[in-house]
Amino acid sequence: MPSDPIVLSIDTSAAFCAAAVVSGDKVLAETSEEMTRGQAEVLLPTIERVLGEAGCGWSDLAAVACCTGPGNFTGIRIAVSCVRGVSLAQEIPAIGVPAFEALGGAPGLIRAATAGRRYVWDGTSLRIEEGEAPVTAPLHVEVGRYAALRLNETHLPPAPVYIRPPDAALPSEAPPQVLD
Repeated sequence: MPSDPIVLSIDTSAAFCAAAVVSGDKVLAETSEEMTRGQAEVLLPTIERVLGEAGCGWSDLAAVACCTGPGNFTGIRIAVSCVRGVSLAQEIPAIGVPAFEALGGAPGLIRAATAGRRYVWDGTSLRIEEGEAPVTAPLHVEVGRYAALRLNETHLPPAPVYIRPPDAALPSEAPPQVLD
């Protein structure tokens, strides 16, 4: 087993299902499968596969992390729900990582491209453009590395980061009370 803590990171914020197992800065295993639908059905088998490739099990994890956005409304919610569930089941920290933080967030650079949109941060506001753009590194790997560096910090439960209103209609009734 690696000497650094092991972090599982996942990302379903766009038309893919991705997972990585990292230890410090080292990538033990990673995978990404393009798909427009069905991330919820394949996420846990994908996680099991990447854990096996890394030679790890659930009990070896020090934390679990996910990309909290920006990205696909449903995809982000799938990842956040999964990470929060794994965190509760394994009694380990759940770390939500916005894409811009994972990728460095340098002003003026295109830092993420999802579902036919580019997100450009100018240092104070976000501009959305149509079209694809290359990402500087696999986001699911960078989310894991970012989380591994912040294991000793206090973390709120992961929550989606949205940069525009959802295309779907939100429920009109109040959400259920969250118990601490």
